Amino acid sequence: MKRVNVQLSTYTADVSGVCSALYELGGMTVIHDPSGCNSTYNTHDEPRWYDRDSLVFISGLSQLDAVMGNDEKLIEDIVHAASYLHPGFISLVRTPVPLMTGTDFEGIAGEISARIGIPTFAFPTTGMESYISGVDMAFTTVARHLVPAPEEGAAGKKKRPGRKYINLLGVTPLDFSVNSTLSSMRRFFREKGYEVLTSLGMDMKDTDLADMPFADLNLAVSSGGIGAAKALYRRFGTPWMAGMPAGAAGEELTARMKACLEEGISLSEEGCPEEKSMEERQAAGEEDRVIIGEPVISASIARAMEASRGVRPSVICPFSIPHSIPGINYDILSSEEELKDRLAGVKEVTADPIYRAVCPEGADFISLPHEAFSGRIYRREIPDLLHFAD
Repeated sequence: MKRVNVQLSTYTADVSGVCSALYELGGMTVIHDPSGCNSTYNTHDEPRWYDRDSLVFISGLSQLDAVMGNDEKLIEDIVHAASYLHPGFISLVRTPVPLMTGTDFEGIAGEISARIGIPTFAFPTTGMESYISGVDMAFTTVARHLVPAPEEGAAGKKKRPGRKYINLLGVTPLDFSVNSTLSSMRRFFREKGYEVLTSLGMDMKDTDLADMPFADLNLAVSSGGIGAAKALYRRFGTPWMAGMPAGAAGEELTARMKACLEEGISLSEEGCPEEKSMEERQAAGEEDRVIIGEPVISASIARAMEASRGVRPSVICPFSIPHSIPGINYDILSSEEELKDRLAGVKEVTADPIYRAVCPEGADFISLPHEAFSGRIYRREIPDLLHFAD
C-alpha cells in the first residue's frame, strides 16, 4: 500500500501530456479509449480548450471492439476524419484499456500513414506515468520528425546581425498555465539581447517549426523539453541547457547561457556548475526549506530565493523524469509516505496548496499552485513564475 495516496491528488498523466504538447502544432490527436480520458484532459488539464481550436478526438472504443481487437474500425474512422480535416500529422495516444488488450499501435500508425500519406505517430503512453513523460515523448517526436531541415543559406535571411536567437522548449500550460509567465520570459530575453524564435508548445505560429533550426541555443525551461533539446542537438548541433529566468536568478541563467554559446557545446553534466552535496545542503540550512514540483522550474525558483534571501531550498520532485537534468539537483519522492517522512521537521515548504495536508504542523507554507497537480482549482492563483520569488 506504499504507493497509495490518502491525502494527496495525483499529477496529470502522460496521455494529457502528449495532448497538451501537440495542441497548437496543427496535427490531429486521437486518444484510443471509450471516453473518459478525453473528458479528463479537456475538463481538467487543458485551459486552452474553450479559446483555441485543436483536433483532439476520442476513438469511442466499445467493449466489443476492445475484446475482439477491431483495429480496422479505428483505422477507418481516423482515415475518414483526416481526409476531411487535412491535419499536418496524426498522433495516436494509448490509454490503459488498449494497453491491457495489447493493441498494436505501431502497426496501426503505419497502416494509417500508408493509406492516407500523412505522418502518423504512435505514443506508448499508459495513463500511469506523469505528464512529463508524455510531454517529453511528444516534443522529442516533433524535434526528430516535424522540424524541417533548413535550406542552404536560409539562416542569413532569418537572423539579424548582433542578435542571439533561442528556442524555449517544454512550454505547456500544465507547467506554465495561461497567465503572464510566457510573455514575461519573452520580454526578459528580449531585454537581455536574445530573440525567442519559438516557444515550443504554446503561442505557436505557423512558421515556428521551420524557424527552430536557426536558433543559436535551445533552452529547456521544463524537464519536458530536454528530449527535444537533445534531438535538435543531434540533428543541427544546436547547444542546449536547462533552466528558466526566475526572479534574481535570471542574471545567473543568462551568464550560463553566454558561457554555453561561447563554448558552442551543450552543457553536459560534467561541464555544469557542481551542485552541493546533501551534507553541504544540511550545513547551509537548505534541508530545512523545500520546494515540491517540476524540477527545472523548482530549481530555478530555488536559485532565485537564494539570490534574494541567502538560502536555497532543496527541490523535491514527486514523479520520475525521463532524462537526467544537467546542473540541477533534486530528490525524487513519488510516494505520499516517503514525502511525509522527508518533510518531518522541515521549517518551510513551497508547493501546490494541496500539499498542505502532508506538511508538518508549524512549518511555514508558501503557496505555489501547479496546473498539472491541482488543475483548475487554484488556476486564478497561479503566479507569474518569473516574479514569484521577488
